[in-house]
Amino acid sequence: MKTRLLPISSAACALLCCAAPPATADAYVDRNFSLNRLQQGYAASPPSVSPAKPANATATASAPQFDANASPSGAYTVNVVSATMYSKNMVYTTPLPAPHFIGTRVTISNVAWQYGTKTQPSGFEAALCWKNTQTCLNVSRFGSGQTDYFNGKDALQSFFLQYQVAGVGSLSPPVIGDTAQIIVTYHVWP
Repeated sequence: MKTRLLPISSAACALLCCAAPPATADAYVDRNFSLNRLQQGYAASPPSVSPAKPANATATASAPQFDANASPSGAYTVNVVSATMYSKNMVYTTPLPAPHFIGTRVTISNVAWQYGTKTQPSGFEAALCWKNTQTCLNVSRFGSGQTDYFNGKDALQSFFLQYQVAGVGSLSPPVIGDTAQIIVTYHVWP
């Protein structure tokens, strides 16, 4: 069964009667990060690419859809502003936290993402990670797309984007983060 991602309407958000607070970008330094050195955690083939639209900085979830012949399913969206990068060879992380109100036994069935920076200098690397750096997808060449790489994983675990510019020294001007979005479609299990 192929899952089709749809924008979550404000009416669906109103049905939920709750919303997560806006997420903010966070940054930390890790000089051991490199997409080339962590290949064991990355997908072997590039993801399929499709457009994704940025929206307001919030996390929302849709009400699960019920079908007598299928498991209920739903989706959540997280919108944030990416970290600004000031130095080369440092990892900058943008958390994409999962909302806590989506259920207890939920598995991912599709992930769509979009990220941007005002500029992308030579040596720019980006990774979309689930839970930790062991399960990451190299998205350096894909500012937006969708993938089934994370299918079957626990939808309660958060995603994050990691950015780095290879090299030594400062970035002048800094690489200013832009809107980042993730849409996670999931199945709810009884």
